[in-house]
Amino acid sequence: MLKALPLLFAALFAAVFFLGVRGRHKALRSPDPDRLRRLDQWTFYGFGLVCCWVIPDWVARGYWFSAGCFAVCLACSGYAAFRRPTEQDHLRRYALHPGRCGRCGYDLTGNVTGICSECGWAIPPSAVPRERPDWAVWWKGWRIDHLDNWKRTLGQTALIALVFGAMAVWFLLRGNPAVILPAFMCVHFVINAVRVINYGTNARRQGPA
Repeated sequence: MLKALPLLFAALFAAVFFLGVRGRHKALRSPDPDRLRRLDQWTFYGFGLVCCWVIPDWVARGYWFSAGCFAVCLACSGYAAFRRPTEQDHLRRYALHPGRCGRCGYDLTGNVTGICSECGWAIPPSAVPRERPDWAVWWKGWRIDHLDNWKRTLGQTALIALVFGAMAVWFLLRGNPAVILPAFMCVHFVINAVRVINYGTNARRQGPA
């Protein structure tokens, strides 16, 4: 029974991860700007409860690397949940919902002033290029239409791939059967890194719009 715990935990973590990704995509498509923030906060709370159980146990067993990886993931989750939205976030949401304010989600139907009457946000005068919230789902299509900052995205994707790759090697050396989870995640992010590089190469060839 104890030997099956790592596999059970890996399966549970994978299920929660994919459900969270699906929920995040739905929240991004919602005109309510606070829906995504609430989802990210609940994700942080749930993952935090898991870490409260897992990290002390791994530290006690001497699994410092695994505990450190989960601590970093928890810190990133907390940053996503509680950071203040930037103007880029507002523009991205406006690109997804042109009829709604990118800051507060207010209905802009009939607005002729160019300023949201609810929060005072300046409405962009022209169409905003849209970064699809599901661009990382590579099995739905290889080509990436638009990225707000492809170099930053590449750095983040490569770093996450490196972390999961190192975790997979660590699990493999210790004979942990849960190695399949970080290995799969590493492959997933490596594929997306290649897609981002391909997007950046094409963007450089085309030059500024």
